[in-house]
Amino acid sequence: MYTTIKFQPKSYEESASEVSNITDTEKTYSVTVPTRRICNAESYSDYGLGTLGRMVGFPASFIKQVYVTNPELANEVIADRVNHYFADGRPKFFAREFLGKIQGVVSNRYAYFDDNQVMDIIGDSILSNFDFSNAIVTPERLHLRTIDRNHPFTVGNDNSELYFAYFVDNSMVGGSSFRAQLGVFRLVCTNGMIVPIRECILCRQIHRGNKDITSDFNESVAFLAEKQEFIRDLLTRAGKEKSSLEEMREEFRKDYLKKKLNLNQKEAEKVITLYHTTYGGWTKWVMIQAVTEFARDVKYIDRRTFLEHNAFKVA
Repeated sequence: MYTTIKFQPKSYEESASEVSNITDTEKTYSVTVPTRRICNAESYSDYGLGTLGRMVGFPASFIKQVYVTNPELANEVIADRVNHYFADGRPKFFAREFLGKIQGVVSNRYAYFDDNQVMDIIGDSILSNFDFSNAIVTPERLHLRTIDRNHPFTVGNDNSELYFAYFVDNSMVGGSSFRAQLGVFRLVCTNGMIVPIRECILCRQIHRGNKDITSDFNESVAFLAEKQEFIRDLLTRAGKEKSSLEEMREEFRKDYLKKKLNLNQKEAEKVITLYHTTYGGWTKWVMIQAVTEFARDVKYIDRRTFLEHNAFKVA
């Protein structure tokens, strides 16, 4: 289950304020028995009900449908599954509430690293001084993309200015690890691309165990100039090299994109049209732009970042 894209704050200060407002409402408690609140579908956000379903074993979409016509039955099914979970000797789990709703349930191995901690790290770094584009702040998902407008560059025959971008993600309900990645932002059409190479990951920490995340992040940021030069060279080569689509027969191109990017038929056709008609075809850089422009208009942030991360790989 994904998070619908919502374009909200445009600066570090606005993002930090929204995060603070949400985290101030936090309530977390362990679940060892099927209490009335835990077994009431109305207690949950859509995402939260989905996480409970995955934890104890029921299809959340079905429970939501049943709840509309028979709330008691829906809640009985939830109670039955929670009872069965604990009768099986399974460990306790935790419910995480924000803004009065259970926004997610997490395992007893979950290590809390909340959005306010992420904002503290960003606030103490140069990223807080950059422009924020398409930031998302919800109880279940934090997604920030900050744009460094100080070092514009271009690729090949494309005269549109590119800027280095920093993609930061976290989830307070287990939907995403904390990670910060380097990428680029194309101002003219707001396409974003995440560089899918290990050297361009500034920081990554799953919500388990203990780690000095702040130290890791600051150490990576200290080498930004070297990483930026690496990206320039990488994309400059992409502006000269032949796209993978040019290496295959036309009848195989749609199947290739469908498999690599999890697209349906119409979506693959859309990417190919962008590749040929909008961007002129042939180079890997053109292919990257076709994929990232398609990604820009999808509904869910997890899907958008998946496409932006894989644009270079399929090019």
